[in-house]
Amino acid sequence: MRYVKNLVWVVIAVALVVVAVNAVKKKKALEANRLIAKEYKINVDTLTLVKEQSLLTLPYLATVMNDNDGDIATKISSKVTYIKKLGTGVKKGEVVARLDDKDLKAKLQALTIGIDSLGVNIKAQEEVLSNLILIHKRTKELLDVKGASLEEYQNEESKISLTKAKVQTLRGEIKINTAKITELKNLIEYATLKANTDGIISKVFVSEGEVAMAGHPILSISSEEGKYLLINLPKTQDIKEILYNQKTYKVTALHSTINGLKQYKAKVNSLESVGEKVDIQVVVYDDMGIKVPLDALLQTNGKNYIFIVQQDKAIQEEIEVVCSAQEGYIIDSKYEHKKIVLAKPDIFLKLISGLKIKE
Repeated sequence: MRYVKNLVWVVIAVALVVVAVNAVKKKKALEANRLIAKEYKINVDTLTLVKEQSLLTLPYLATVMNDNDGDIATKISSKVTYIKKLGTGVKKGEVVARLDDKDLKAKLQALTIGIDSLGVNIKAQEEVLSNLILIHKRTKELLDVKGASLEEYQNEESKISLTKAKVQTLRGEIKINTAKITELKNLIEYATLKANTDGIISKVFVSEGEVAMAGHPILSISSEEGKYLLINLPKTQDIKEILYNQKTYKVTALHSTINGLKQYKAKVNSLESVGEKVDIQVVVYDDMGIKVPLDALLQTNGKNYIFIVQQDKAIQEEIEVVCSAQEGYIIDSKYEHKKIVLAKPDIFLKLISGLKIKE
């Protein structure tokens, strides 16, 4: 009986040993078959930095203006007898409208006749005055020898003074009427309106037969010459050039502001109408420099970083941006010949963790 018990314990012990050995073998087999973790590299694009002539621009809107455009207004109120049609091309000095000037010409004729009549009257009074002076001289001789009375002599003096006054009054009337004639001639001239520039009739405010009011425009002329772009920019933005229709134009600062914006003017060749808004590119940098694309920088917490390639690693380095625009950035020239990584922000963040790169 005791022997049987011992045998049972031996069998159990052997079974435990076998189980243990199998467990160890299984564990070793699992470890042997376990895949060894591979070290992956991130594929990236790179750029070798070169200092060269670089151009950076920012998009803005400008307004087409024209120094030669303008309204043609009348200085008199009268009925329109003729006016150019909308869209008609005109040359500078060409008649574009006429106003009824019949009343003005009638007044001019009346004044002219009146001046002629005054001239005749003055001539007659001057003859009377000449005779009065001769008579008065003779009366003086008689008065000296008691041949004429003092009363008679004094009466002649009064007549002479009165005649002289009449002549002066008539001459004054001629002067007044002459001024009126000059004014009327100007008004008659105003009745014929002429183009102030070569261009096209862009607006017509009155029609033939209607009354044009003094001081109000009757038509507008749009000139193809003299066009310019009016550009409003933030006060912090100083520019010298713009790009418009793939051409470069110089700008002039107007030294004026509107709604806190600085104004610039650029003379251009444009087919757009006055008042239209057009797309332009404001040149913010045009010089030698290292230009990098937008995906060359990681911007975080108000700081800018580039990742310089060193063998299979990308070393993060903070930099100062000289200028930024829609094409990219200008950075410090000290990075010339350095090779940097071009990537999206999420890739840059992975590189910060130390992952290796593959070009």
